[in-house]
Amino acid sequence: MQNPPDGMVQVVLTERARSRLSATTWSGLKSQPAFWHLVEHRRLRVLQVGENQIQLEATSYVGRASLDSVDIEIREKVSGALATLLKFATHEAFHIDRIESPVTQLGELAALLVRQFLLSVRQYVSIGRDFQYSRQPVVSSLSGGRLDIVKTISLRARGFPHLVAFDREFIDRRTPTNRVILAALRETEKLAALIRLSQDDIAMARGLSVFFEDCRDPEIVFGKRERLADVARRLSTEPQQTRHRDLLTLANVLLSHVSFEYAERLSGTLPRAWFLNLETLFESAVRSILAELESPNFRLQPRGEHRPSIFQERKLTANPDLVLARHDDVVAVGDMKYKYLETVDWMTSVKPADLYQLLVHAAAFKARISFLIYPDQVFDMCDLGISATGCRTFVFKVDVHSLPQSLRKAMEMMTLLPVNGVAS
Repeated sequence: MQNPPDGMVQVVLTERARSRLSATTWSGLKSQPAFWHLVEHRRLRVLQVGENQIQLEATSYVGRASLDSVDIEIREKVSGALATLLKFATHEAFHIDRIESPVTQLGELAALLVRQFLLSVRQYVSIGRDFQYSRQPVVSSLSGGRLDIVKTISLRARGFPHLVAFDREFIDRRTPTNRVILAALRETEKLAALIRLSQDDIAMARGLSVFFEDCRDPEIVFGKRERLADVARRLSTEPQQTRHRDLLTLANVLLSHVSFEYAERLSGTLPRAWFLNLETLFESAVRSILAELESPNFRLQPRGEHRPSIFQERKLTANPDLVLARHDDVVAVGDMKYKYLETVDWMTSVKPADLYQLLVHAAAFKARISFLIYPDQVFDMCDLGISATGCRTFVFKVDVHSLPQSLRKAMEMMTLLPVNGVAS
């Protein structure tokens, strides 16, 4: 990552890791509502470990935010996991906060900014577009406005005594704000050729642009994008535009063709920040890949489809992350643990409690195979053999950089898929 601009302090954390804050940094953070927004929404935790000793703890989210003089960056604990898992993320996987974040070059994440802009425009239209009163010169036989005596006398002198000239006031919605919004909506169509936008967002942009047809003019249609972006930037700084500053800033972002990628930053900030729970995304990615690997040997059951009781007389049920069934029989159950096993003898890092929970799940489902999946940068496995419950247990480390290949290999080792296409 590129260093923050001069005067900015950068705080870098890893998922679920802690970092001690200096007194100066803490003083700059604690007075900012945006920082406490992150704490309230569990993106970060604040810990006081001693007198005048403050630590910042990351949760399961990754992302970046710019808080006045402090840049906060939460990185993945498994290197490369974010870049790989991003392709499995949907719009709903991202948590968008109204907090500033670093500007970067245009990328695929700009689709999130497009969605935010469209939602803001929809809210703006539902409340009512801004307008101004304008005057229109009119010549008619009936007066309906402020009489223009000079022009009326001129008409009479020219032989039109039945006509009067007057200025008619009308509500004009061709305001600079509305014109900039229309320009950004039109830019959405062009961005769709550069980044992947959902058809719903494209349809919403087209539908919303209908409300601004009265603002269409040669400058909007043929004007330079950079100039329109400058207009949006200037409007967003005007005191009378306080209500629409967020909307105008997003319009400027779209017209400027910038984004908030997890990449080197440019100068400036954007009015939105995103955070992503990689633990949830890792689980979603594994389920998605296993669903594609389904064969006659197994199919992936929906989570919670069947939850057998653990005790006969108590309402405590088994609900593992993964249930693989053949016809009506469960052949394997698995749990995913988004933990990094760092030691050389990595099996010593596997918590016994995770194994105990897995074996109880397998016994409740009467499965003959159970397995744990951990993310890593290389593939590795350990066959623990037959447990006291009669279930054969495996522990896998899967390479997040080649997740489909790692999961296929794991299924082959558990004889749930034929090795190299040859049935075992």
